Amino acid sequence: MAKPTSKKKSGSVQELSENFSDGYSENVNQLNTDFTTQSTTNSHGLKGGFSVESIVSPDSFGISDDFIEALEELQSQLGGASAFRAFGVSSSLVETDQTSVVGTGIGLATKSNFTNSELTLKVFVDSFQQSSISTDMLGIEGNVRGKTVEVESIEEIRTLQGNPFRTRHSRPVPCGISIGNYDACMRRGIQDAGTLGGVLVRSNGNLCILSNNHVLADSNGGRKGVDRIIQQGLLDGGRTPEQDGIAILEDYVELRSSGNLVDAAVAFTASRYVNPEFVTYTLDPRPIAPQLGMLVGKNGRTTGGTLGIIHDIVSIPVSNPYLGTLGFSNQLLIRPANPNSTFSAAGDSGSLIVAASSKRPVALLFAGNGQVTLANPIGTVMSELNIDRFLGEY
Repeated sequence: MAKPTSKKKSGSVQELSENFSDGYSENVNQLNTDFTTQSTTNSHGLKGGFSVESIVSPDSFGISDDFIEALEELQSQLGGASAFRAFGVSSSLVETDQTSVVGTGIGLATKSNFTNSELTLKVFVDSFQQSSISTDMLGIEGNVRGKTVEVESIEEIRTLQGNPFRTRHSRPVPCGISIGNYDACMRRGIQDAGTLGGVLVRSNGNLCILSNNHVLADSNGGRKGVDRIIQQGLLDGGRTPEQDGIAILEDYVELRSSGNLVDAAVAFTASRYVNPEFVTYTLDPRPIAPQLGMLVGKNGRTTGGTLGIIHDIVSIPVSNPYLGTLGFSNQLLIRPANPNSTFSAAGDSGSLIVAASSKRPVALLFAGNGQVTLANPIGTVMSELNIDRFLGEY
């Protein structure tokens, strides 16, 4: 999409106003409280955060080169990433059960239980019988270049399409709440909802909201400059764009069958429609690089405010209802901080994930299976969508 001139930008603001009506006037325990209790502040500050260039090595995750080299050798032993199977497809690697290798990664050892920093290489397998699979059964070594290999069974991961997080809010609306692409729902004859991930400024100077491609852009089917985004989504009672519109689709990163780095999109908006405050916290807009073992939080349409821990860096397939199985690389795998709870559920797609203590952007949530959550590193999202900065306070 060509970068609009300042004149076009002004016209776009006018066009946005014309498309919508004028009716918009209308410690871990402590951190858990921060993310699950509705904010009593009413700060609508629009201070700019650091740009993507300010993130130190946004995609390194603090992992040493020897671990990266060991992971590459492990993938080679498995026949290369192209040999990995989609969920539910049996593998010729193991003939004794219905198990297939679906992905690999580097992460915290399962036995660490989040209490130490021991790292291992990971092989993720999809097992219909949930049987115990060993490295021997997969025909690979249990130790690669001195790094332990751990085999982990994982259920199918899906895009998470669709309280104060679901209701209609007076304008300008906060972040972390229900939104949806009205026109995409009309074309498909469905009701849907995802999450408003944050407010940002792109390199073209446009004020935009952030979410996933599959939330804002209908999994590559969205029409830039045409599709209208409403709050709340139709699934949660949203009505027409004239009543509930807050943005117009501006851009998205196309989803492909393999090699995906992000599931992300932005929609053009104005400050009268959205504000950078989240439901339960105030964002520090300066993004930081994710780290294994980092405690993170989010506000999302379905599960509200939750806490999790970045557990692994993975390359793994994700099921999209319209595009089928899509391969994603270098993604964050997050587990709930409380093993008896969940970090995300359907409808939380598009949530901005932040460092729990500092409230600084870390990742963009896009998929999960009820047990684990997948997210795009925020540095990659900013680079792919030409995001200059997030808005918030610090």
